[in-house]
Amino acid sequence: MRSRCQHWELGQRKGRSLGVLLAIVLFELACQAATLVLPDEAQNQPGFGALGLLSGESGRWQQIYYSEKLQPWMPNGALITGVSLRNDDLALEGNDATIEKVEVVMSTTADRGSSLSPVFAFNYGPDRATVYSQSDVRWVLRQVPNGISPFDAVIPFPSPYLYDPSKGNLLVELRLLHVSPGLHLDAHRRQAGPDGEALIFQAGGSPDEILVADDVNHGVGLVMRLSFDPIPEPISTFSLVLGLFVLFLHRRARGDRNNLSS
Repeated sequence: MRSRCQHWELGQRKGRSLGVLLAIVLFELACQAATLVLPDEAQNQPGFGALGLLSGESGRWQQIYYSEKLQPWMPNGALITGVSLRNDDLALEGNDATIEKVEVVMSTTADRGSSLSPVFAFNYGPDRATVYSQSDVRWVLRQVPNGISPFDAVIPFPSPYLYDPSKGNLLVELRLLHVSPGLHLDAHRRQAGPDGEALIFQAGGSPDEILVADDVNHGVGLVMRLSFDPIPEPISTFSLVLGLFVLFLHRRARGDRNNLSS
């Protein structure tokens, strides 16, 4: 027969095992955060192209990322937590830019590059949301000679955007108001034409006044790094809930044993 002390030591070991198991489950779920560079050709090389604004100009970009390209990275959907941009590799130097206002809009859309309308509002889906709106933004964009510029223009969302690839393509819209002294952002053009990302662009006055694009490009887009938390498989969520429940029962039973022994 085990002594009371042996029972206590066994309970402690079981408690530690349950704690370790629960910690592993929590760790697996907490480490889901990921990033993805779009288009994928620009992951390890500069983009083949650039998009820029002169000092004092404003711009409005709208891009489509096809669901079949995103689905392998987020098969159950994802919480998109931010986007980042980088300096063009052919820029003469780094850039310390001030933007009067930066806005990012996201939406799920059924439109593809070949069916995009030059009227910005016509491309939104029903879940359109302004995920970022900030005034007086400063971006210090570094330039790496003969290399890939880092993603220094970081745009973190105060609240994540829920995206489900099974419901359509991802539309990302960027609005920049009055850039100083100007920007040259990395972009990439695919040779595949309409099969690539699609971009509609307008430079000029206030983004709120830009309703129709002056250019629709198929197969070209800003190089963008997407930050997101993939939604875990249902079994992972079940494991977490089950682990918490088992730990609760164990602690409750241990508390009852302590009360009986006192």
